[in-house]
Amino acid sequence: MTDTSISARAIYQDLLDRIGAARDANDFDTYATYFCLPHLVQSFDRRAHITSREQLQKLFNDLQQELQVHNITTMARLCTGANFVDERTITGGHTVWVVNRENKLHDSYISLTTVRLGPDGWQVGDSQYAGSEGCVLDTVTSKMKPGPDVASNPSAEERS
Repeated sequence: MTDTSISARAIYQDLLDRIGAARDANDFDTYATYFCLPHLVQSFDRRAHITSREQLQKLFNDLQQELQVHNITTMARLCTGANFVDERTITGGHTVWVVNRENKLHDSYISLTTVRLGPDGWQVGDSQYAGSEGCVLDTVTSKMKPGPDVASNPSAEERS
């Protein structure tokens, strides 16, 4: 493993940890700084296209509510690999474990995520989740506006 891949993995995990801390603190303002807009979230069956801060706020609120409904106390996320595509883009993957108050696994899934260096630091670009139907994220994204076809999703260059 090269120093670059170690750094990419460290950046990716740090971003996961920061997002988790903001979510745990119910701090939307901080949470929002970690996401590029527009943002495309995909699973096997769903695609949500988040184009505004208001839509991101809805996603955040729906996620917080879904966690509360299921008595979720922990959403642990561990980076399983990450690499630099270029100096401003990282692609990587992570596993998510969702645990309830009784320390029972509610669900788990994997995610492939693009992380981009924005003007204020590293941010999540687009995310693809491989979770079972009814997993927490699947339930939350089902409430969002459907997204465009993958082919029409703007590239990093088009976002600038």
